[in-house]
Amino acid sequence: MKKLVMILLACVLGISVITNGQKAMARGETGSELPTIELKDKGVILSGQTMLPIGPLFKELGLQLQFNPKQGNIGYTIGEIKVTAKLNVKSVSINGAKKLYTVPPQLIEGKLMLPLGMITDTLNAKTTVDYTRPINEKTKPISYVMITTSAKKVIIFINNVYETYKKYIGKTVWIHSYRVQMKLTEFDGTPTKSVHNLSQVKIVKVESDELITGWVDVYFTYQNKTYKIKSLHTEDFQKVISTVNPYKSFNFPSSYWKLIENSQVRAGMTDKMLELSWDKPDRILNSGNHTVTWIYDIAPPKLFI
Repeated sequence: MKKLVMILLACVLGISVITNGQKAMARGETGSELPTIELKDKGVILSGQTMLPIGPLFKELGLQLQFNPKQGNIGYTIGEIKVTAKLNVKSVSINGAKKLYTVPPQLIEGKLMLPLGMITDTLNAKTTVDYTRPINEKTKPISYVMITTSAKKVIIFINNVYETYKKYIGKTVWIHSYRVQMKLTEFDGTPTKSVHNLSQVKIVKVESDELITGWVDVYFTYQNKTYKIKSLHTEDFQKVISTVNPYKSFNFPSSYWKLIENSQVRAGMTDKMLELSWDKPDRILNSGNHTVTWIYDIAPPKLFI
């Protein structure tokens, strides 16, 4: 079902959907050639540089990594190449020679990540980069990096919106769930109605959509459970996610807050109440006469007279 939705979305936007098999054929590969592994951990873009999770990558390639989080020491040996580095230090020693990288090795979301340039300089493997198909040609972010050795190919998908949204990670926010009710699911993708409108939640991570640019997946915790908003347009992010407590911003009677939390509309509600409960006031026509219209992808609110 997920793949069907992605394909339909791509068709609407005029985007070609390419399967892994088709990508392999385009590169002249067949199923009998090297096995291809996709890492669960994603890399990120930081200060314009691609950073890769080195721990799971080395584990998949059968390489040994020495890392002391307390002292920040990083080390590994590949063939005749010996590498020593430190967390948050741009200077890296490769066989005793110093080399500077724009972004140093660092911990990102609890994972040790190294710059792609450092990996290509020290790893005896072919590295190729694939780009996400953009809606427009102004931006062309990296979709994934593929490391090819003599034994296998490892694909690391890239969260290219990490730097934009990292300020929200771990923050308490209030979510306008009515705006995204059709996209709101449990962690495994099961649709849910457990999160009421204006729920106080904590953002866990924000990842770029793997299909096209301009869309993100938002993960958050609510009542000790993880949920996500699938394929939220970046232009709608701040409309759905509020860092300001609405209950302190507006002095509404408790009866109206109850209506808002349940996305209910009643005659006599102010424009701001209508906006918080449902959407922009101009989406509601003649609310005093109980006439309501709604957006194409979500159900109409409950109207109370």
